[in-house]
Amino acid sequence: MGGGATQLISPLRSRRLLLPLVFISGMASLGVEFGASRLLAPYFGTSLYVWGVLIGLILVYLSAGYVIGGRLADRHPRDEVLYQITAWAGLWIGIIPLVSYPILLISQRP
Repeated sequence: MGGGATQLISPLRSRRLLLPLVFISGMASLGVEFGASRLLAPYFGTSLYVWGVLIGLILVYLSAGYVIGGRLADRHPRDEVLYQITAWAGLWIGIIPLVSYPILLISQRP
């Protein structure tokens, strides 16, 4: 039961962590989308055009992330890389409200 059992347990543990990670990251992307609409509303309103641009940009960024993440996963197929990238993404999402205010103020200047 030495190496064989460890190799069998690792994919099971990895899958057990992967499914909640995918679910939570999907919820986080929707949260970013709704949060972005709330951040943009005082400056650009909540029209259909604002929502269309916001949804379109989220889809473009998700697609770019899938391409970059897929290539990175092919080069470094380790669970730790996935968890590190997810942690960094969470940190960057947390910074969005802090940097959005000055950027949105600048966007309103004539």
